[in-house]
Amino acid sequence: MHEPTRTGWRHTPVSRVPKGGHDGGKLGGVVAGLSKAYGFDLTTTRVAVVIAALLLPAVVLVYLAAWVLLPPTPAEARPIVDVVTDRRRLPLLIVIVVAIAMGGLGSLGSWFLFRGAPWGLLLIGLGVLLWMSTRSSVAPPPSTTAPTPGPAGTAAPMPVTITPLDVTDTVPLTASFPPPVAAPPPAAATATTVTPRVRTPRRPIGSIGVGLAVLWFAFAAAVEALGWWDAPALWVIVTGLGIVMVALFISTVVNRSWVLPIPLALVGMVVGVLCLAQPDLDGAAGQRVVRPTTVAAATDAQHLAAGQLTIDLRDVPFTPGDPLAVTAEVGAGQLRVLVPSNVDVEVRTDVGAGQAEVWGEEVSDGMRQDATRVSEAEVSPAAGAVQLDLRVGLGQISVERVASQG
Repeated sequence: MHEPTRTGWRHTPVSRVPKGGHDGGKLGGVVAGLSKAYGFDLTTTRVAVVIAALLLPAVVLVYLAAWVLLPPTPAEARPIVDVVTDRRRLPLLIVIVVAIAMGGLGSLGSWFLFRGAPWGLLLIGLGVLLWMSTRSSVAPPPSTTAPTPGPAGTAAPMPVTITPLDVTDTVPLTASFPPPVAAPPPAAATATTVTPRVRTPRRPIGSIGVGLAVLWFAFAAAVEALGWWDAPALWVIVTGLGIVMVALFISTVVNRSWVLPIPLALVGMVVGVLCLAQPDLDGAAGQRVVRPTTVAAATDAQHLAAGQLTIDLRDVPFTPGDPLAVTAEVGAGQLRVLVPSNVDVEVRTDVGAGQAEVWGEEVSDGMRQDATRVSEAEVSPAAGAVQLDLRVGLGQISVERVASQG
């Protein structure tokens, strides 16, 4: 019995490619060798490696490890699984793994260069997707030839029944035979060529993009929890959605799918709204009610990342002639402020995407809207004055009059 042939990327012979020629190596021949073995496009693979090395220096260590481990010429190519499991190189392999792990932790420092603008992973995602989208397609299987059965017109043998003659029978026997029929000349054997319709396999570029986005969110959350990076949540979300957009676009072009533009347009719309509204999504989320009883507590800036924030000013001891400044912001949700009826009010609203209502009247609606309203106290003389500076990234601002205490 023959041993079954092992297939898969682990069992594909790989080697470095020496310098020289169109497909030759430039440095150590690692990228050229991998591209040749697995059918990757050489130019885009080099672009992806350069982008990744600029943002994650540990890629350089991976390149050096491959340069040491891979055979130097195509004639000595070996499967990856054989290279890794070679016991003679086990000590060297352990050292390389430890060096790459330590270099990977050190690569986190490069993310601080992109503090406040985390487009670094977007570049990595673009490079990887570009790399995956230009893989060489598999050649269709050869056509099969199905010969037709036998020459046409060949007469099949007919069974012959012989009846014995009764010699005692006095009735004369008569027999008639039909005239012989000439058989048609044999036709030349023909062969019918059947070419099966090969359906081009779809590359999972969209799924790769979604996976990269999920990994990006997990990475950002982990680094944030460890206190190594204080990245704005808005830009983390926009970067992840940007990776998905790039993946959907490349998948639409490469796979020639005209269904993907629909989710691409939806994701693009969300990214556009977020970029225009610029909500502050850092901080706590949920429902919060703030009812200060002192001037100092009332002047503390209030912020909620997502949810509903209600500020009730009825218990604040206002002083005539000394306006009270109140600042509040909600990233996504509703900001509601209750103002006693016996104070003068100046309201400044800033809405990224949504609407603002003051005393039940809509003062702004849409994208990037701001408005100012001034209202005197409903009773005279006024107990004091308040200046409200309110902002909502995505959602609604509502300012309402309520009866004063006492």
